[in-house]
Amino acid sequence: MYSPVYSESGSNKRRAEEKVVFFWFRYIQDTADGQTGVSLASILMFTSGSDMEPAMGFTGKIKITFTDDRRLPEANTCALQLNLCRCYTTYDAFREELDFSILNSYGFGRV
Repeated sequence: MYSPVYSESGSNKRRAEEKVVFFWFRYIQDTADGQTGVSLASILMFTSGSDMEPAMGFTGKIKITFTDDRRLPEANTCALQLNLCRCYTTYDAFREELDFSILNSYGFGRV
């Protein structure tokens, strides 16, 4: 359902992006296990504008894009795009900021 748009293989940016994607999928798993402050439906609402997958599916996968700008995670629900900073070095920092973003932007993907 989510598809990362990576930088060139072997680059420093790519290594940082792979770490952030690992954090993202760990966050999804932790949410499924009830270990975060949000629900899977709220993650989907944040990234797509819908709290459930449409019966015919989305028109494409939700893209994960990366930025060097130090800002909170945000989503463009019309374009099905999640924007994450490559700057996260710890899962706890990633989780804290993603929880904050999701809990404070219900339905619009922006804080």
